Amino acid sequence: MDYSYTKSQMIGMPITFIVIILLGLFLRLILKNKSDKIKNIPLTLIAICTIVLEIAKQTYLVKTNQWTYRSLPVHFCSFFLFWLSFAQFSWGRAQQVGYCCSLSGGILMTILLCISPTRVIGIAFDNLFLNFSVFHGFAYHFLVVAYWIWLLCLGLYKPKKIHILVTTILYTAYYFLILACSYAFNTNYTNSLYSNIAFMEQFRLAYGQVAYTVLMFAFGIVMIAFISTMLYLCRKREKKRGE
Repeated sequence: MDYSYTKSQMIGMPITFIVIILLGLFLRLILKNKSDKIKNIPLTLIAICTIVLEIAKQTYLVKTNQWTYRSLPVHFCSFFLFWLSFAQFSWGRAQQVGYCCSLSGGILMTILLCISPTRVIGIAFDNLFLNFSVFHGFAYHFLVVAYWIWLLCLGLYKPKKIHILVTTILYTAYYFLILACSYAFNTNYTNSLYSNIAFMEQFRLAYGQVAYTVLMFAFGIVMIAFISTMLYLCRKREKKRGE
């Protein structure tokens, strides 16, 4: 796994994040006194864009005879297609849970993106328009980044303790879906069968597949639960300050 940054990534990554954050702050300013329905419009547009991009990707791969089982949207990043849609096309309590799933997973994905941009979006910063796959990878992942940052900027998510539990359960169910698909299609979704991270693969070879599966599950769920908890605690602290 490549943890190094290319020169274009060192320049492009900060600029892209700054642009997303500035747009989020702009949206916060102009939509400050608007209803939640209006504030949700930019987030709904992002969710729709991820769906359009996925349809375009699947069509492109089929047309160019590149489609394989690995193309199914079961990977950790691919599944935001469903988390974002869940959040934007539901309402009430379900929508708040969708927000939590999108936020906690989105923050985790962003951490992984910052650790190894090449692993997540390939050479996008070196040659964005090399082909459709490179463009798709860049656009899709940064739409997810924009989604959770704008969601926080717009203040639509109202964290509750129950969200931590429900989000953890949903991600647990998702992990079992990954395992089922990985074994059914003999495809390494989300490193579930083996790892491209050297020390993780060494662990799998040394202690066996079951231990590796448990470790991967534990890492993912602990991270999701931790991020969800931090969102709740930050909200709680914010409320106390306002009293």
